[in-house]
Amino acid sequence: MNSFYPAFLFLTIFSWLSSEVIGVNDRDSLVSQRIYQVITNDFACFRRMNATHQIGCSSKNGGNVGVIHLADSQANIDWIVNKGSHAPYIALLYVESFTSEILGLLQSSSNRVNGVILLKRNDTSLPVSGYSPDLQCPNKGFGFYTRKTDTEESVCPKWNEPGEGILYQDWDFPIFYVSSDNSTKYLLDCYTTYNEPHSDGTPRDWPLCAAELDSFMFSAVDTPTCMRRNKLNEVSISPSRVCDPLGDANVWSTLIPSNQTKPHKNDSVIVIAARLDASSMFDQNSPGADTAATGITAVLALVKQLAPLKSLLQKSSNISNVYFILFNGESFDYIGSSRIVYDMKNDKFPFPAQNDTAASFPALLQMKHIKYYIELNQLALNTMLDSYYVHVNSNSSFYSTGYQTLMKTFGFHRFSIPLFEPTHGMGVPPSSLQSFLAEDSDFPGVVITNHDGQYRNKFYNSILDDVENIGYENVTSLTVTGIASLVATVAKAVEELIEGEKRPFASPIKLEPELVDDILQCYVKSPKCQLFQTVKNSSKLVFKDHDLPYPLYVAVKREINPQTILTNYVMSYYQGLEVNVTKDNCHRKDGVKIFEYIWVDERCYETTSSMTPAVSPAFDDIDNYPWMSGRYSTWTESIWSKLSVRIFLQPSKTHEIITLVSGILVFGVSIVLFSWINNNADNLFKSRIAEGVC
Repeated sequence: MNSFYPAFLFLTIFSWLSSEVIGVNDRDSLVSQRIYQVITNDFACFRRMNATHQIGCSSKNGGNVGVIHLADSQANIDWIVNKGSHAPYIALLYVESFTSEILGLLQSSSNRVNGVILLKRNDTSLPVSGYSPDLQCPNKGFGFYTRKTDTEESVCPKWNEPGEGILYQDWDFPIFYVSSDNSTKYLLDCYTTYNEPHSDGTPRDWPLCAAELDSFMFSAVDTPTCMRRNKLNEVSISPSRVCDPLGDANVWSTLIPSNQTKPHKNDSVIVIAARLDASSMFDQNSPGADTAATGITAVLALVKQLAPLKSLLQKSSNISNVYFILFNGESFDYIGSSRIVYDMKNDKFPFPAQNDTAASFPALLQMKHIKYYIELNQLALNTMLDSYYVHVNSNSSFYSTGYQTLMKTFGFHRFSIPLFEPTHGMGVPPSSLQSFLAEDSDFPGVVITNHDGQYRNKFYNSILDDVENIGYENVTSLTVTGIASLVATVAKAVEELIEGEKRPFASPIKLEPELVDDILQCYVKSPKCQLFQTVKNSSKLVFKDHDLPYPLYVAVKREINPQTILTNYVMSYYQGLEVNVTKDNCHRKDGVKIFEYIWVDERCYETTSSMTPAVSPAFDDIDNYPWMSGRYSTWTESIWSKLSVRIFLQPSKTHEIITLVSGILVFGVSIVLFSWINNNADNLFKSRIAEGVC
C-alpha cells in the first residue's frame, strides 16, 4: 500500500493538537494580524536624487524595528541616544522637536536609533517659530540668482527664515508622519502602558512596545546612477525601474484662440501665472495652502473675471492675447517654468512649429512677445493691515519703464487692498519668474506676494501649510477678501492695458469673494467641493474620493496628478464657450489643437485650455544631457514597493531564543515521527487489499 497517506494524516492531527497546546485558537486569523497593529494615516519620507547626491529616507529591506520612545524633552532624547537599555529605538517626535539639530543628534546615534515617527500636534495652535523643511533660500543655485560667490546671502537671501533644509538632507533611517488623532493616541498609549520608565527613572521590563517602519527605496546614490540602472534593467527578462524623473503637466490657456498663421507681435502678450505645486518631506501630504493654492485660486479667478473681455481683446491694437499659465514642479529647481522657457526658445510652446497644418495649431509664444508677465505667489492675509507687494528686478531696464506704468495702473484700479513696491532690496523672491530672468535679466515680469521681504508664510512647503495656516474658514475670511480684491485690481489693470487710452464705459470687472471662496475650498478644504464635483464628471478617469485636499506634490514623468487634471478642467470651464453639440460630438477634431472640448453640466464647452509637459529638458528633450552642468533640474524619485508602520509587543531576547528553540524541537520531533510512522506504516495500518477488500 501507499504508506504516505496514513503518515500524513497522523502528522496533520499531531500538528493540530500542537497548535491547540500552544494556544493558537483562531485559525481564521493570519499570524501577522495577531502580532501586529497596523498604523493608518501614515505618510513616509522617501528618497529623491539629483545630479550629485541623494536626499530623503529609506529603511532596510524588510523594515527597521525598534522600541518606541517619546522624545518630548531633553531628558527623553538623552534616554534614546545615551541611557536607554533597550536600543535600538524608534523616536516619537512632535513638530516642535522635529528640527535639524535633534534629527542630526539622532542620526549621529544611528546605532541606537532605527527610525523616527512624527506625531500629529497635540493641540490646535501652530508653532510660533514656524516650521519649514525647505531651504532658507528655496531653489538655491537655480534661476536668476545662481551662486556666484562664496557668500550665498549676497546672491540668495534668506527668504524662508524658518527653513532648516531637512527636506534636502539624507537620513540614515526611515521617518514617518502619523496624521490621525486615533493613530497618535494608539502609539502614545502603547508607549505609556509598556515603555514609559518608572517614576524612579528605571526602565520597564520586557515585553516592550516596538514599531516596524518599512520604506525601503530601490534607488540610491544620484540621478545618473539610477538612470543608468533603469537602462540596464530595460534589457532584462522582466524590465523594471529603480527611479522616475519628477514631472507632471503645466496647465495653460489663452483668453482668445490663435493659430500659427497669425504669429504674435513683439510686446503684445500679457501672461498671468502662478505655481501649481508644493512639497513636503512626506509622500501624499503636501497641502501647500499658501505656498501654491492661493496663487492657483487667484489665476483661476482671473480666468473667470477676464472671460467677458474676449470681444474687447479681439478689437485691441495693444494686446494680441492674454495667457494664463500654471507651472508644475517649481519646488524642485523650477521644472515647469524652465521647461516652458526652453520650449519658447526652441519654437515648441505650446506646440512645435508646423508648416502644412499651421492653421490647426495655436500661435507660438516666445519671450520677446511678452509685454507684461504677472505672477501671483503666496497671497494669504492675516490682518486688516496687510498689503500686497509687487516684486521686480530693479536692475532691469523694465523697472524704469514698464514696471512704473504697471504700478500706476494697479494704483488707479486698486480695490480694498493696496499694492506697494517692496522696500527690502532683496530682489525677486523664489518664483517661476526666476526662470525667465535667468534667460533675460530685462524680462518684463513682476511677482505679487503678501510679503515685503522674508516670507510671511512660516510653514512654506511643509505639512503645516494647510487651511489653518491661511486662516481660511469661509467667504468672509481675510484671505478670501484679500485675494478677491487683488484679482479685481489685476483684472481691471489688464482691461485697461487691452483697451489702451479708451476705457470701457461699463466694465464687467467687480469684487467676487464668492468666486474665490468656491475655488479656494477645493484646494485647501476638500475636493468634494461643488466646483470639482461639477467639472470632474467631464473626465473618463475615476477619481478616488478624498476627504482631505489632493496633495500638490509634483508627480513623476509617467503620471499626471488628479489635482493637475481637475485644475485643467476648471480653467477650461471658466475660459470656454458653450457650443451646441451632443456629448458624443463634444471632442477635439483629429489634428486640430487650437481647441479642446469638455462636457460639463450637460453642456459642451469649447476651450483653449490645455496641458503641456512639465518635465525637465534634461530628461525629455536633450540627448546625453551633461548632468553636472546645473542648467536644468535633474531630480528623480526612487521606486518603492511598500510604505507601512506596524507596532507590536517585542519580547526579551531570552524569550525569543526559547521560542525559536521550542519551534526547532517541535519541528525536529515532527520529522522524526513522520519518518518513523512512514517506515512502520505497514505494521501500524492494515492494508485493505490484504483483507480481501477490492
